[in-house]
Amino acid sequence: MPYLGTQPPAIPISGTDIQAGTISTVNIADAAVATAKIADVNVNTAKIANDAITTAKIANDAISTAKIANGAITAAKLALGASGGVNDPYDLSMFSLAEVQVTNSLTTVYTAPGGNDFIILGIVYTNKTDAASIVDTFINASSVDYSIGQNITVAGKGSFSLIQKPIVLMSGQSIKALASVSASFDCRVMGISVATGEYFNDLTSMGSLSATELLTDASNALVVESMLISNDATGGATSAITITWETNSGARVHNLAYLFPVPDTALVEVLGRPVRMDINDTIDATVLDINAVDVVISYRKVL
Repeated sequence: MPYLGTQPPAIPISGTDIQAGTISTVNIADAAVATAKIADVNVNTAKIANDAITTAKIANDAISTAKIANGAITAAKLALGASGGVNDPYDLSMFSLAEVQVTNSLTTVYTAPGGNDFIILGIVYTNKTDAASIVDTFINASSVDYSIGQNITVAGKGSFSLIQKPIVLMSGQSIKALASVSASFDCRVMGISVATGEYFNDLTSMGSLSATELLTDASNALVVESMLISNDATGGATSAITITWETNSGARVHNLAYLFPVPDTALVEVLGRPVRMDINDTIDATVLDINAVDVVISYRKVL
């Protein structure tokens, strides 16, 4: 093996000549191979497995934020688990925590800041009373409330985590909550702010018995991160929904949910993991009851 100290090797070594793991950073003197001598095309993010290089393995002075293209690793991608440090995968400089006491009047818990979207990583309720209490949660957009959990009962002195997957709150949209007993709950909303233009949500209140288009895009492929179904009916009735995914050619239709029963106390996550939609793929929904079910889809565009 050629010596890689302060003297240059007799034969240049290109990126294709170096097999992963055979030459580690401890074998390469800083003066011998500088970042300026490594062409961008030799090592790109597509060639680096997410788990292969963590922030703990990268010295602060070796790769600075200025040397990472903005589009390669964004804070939003860190939040959704694509990459991150050993102990904390999130950019803490962008992390936000809101804590509000919920009353028996509709209470605004958190509003996404102007000019930024917000990826919600957790919504947690703590019942401060001895008795069980009920709480409703909504996303408010353009003065319309979309349910993301209704008639949820939390035991006395108990806590409840509402969501299991990230959901997107777009700039100006709010999380609102309503408790059955005033001042019975503290609500905490946790997440990160991200620049607008990549992450979106689609909010639909199923007000028709006909098939309703939930999501499609004629210009970009999409990655659907989460799809929440909440029963928004009054009177405690169970409703049902069918959700279909049609490919852009129309040749194949997949049932993501078929006549799925949604109790009035349920918040249902349809997807077990993120799914990719190609350009002009379409997700539709059909319900058995009007104004009984709300659907919240969080997704990002593949730019």
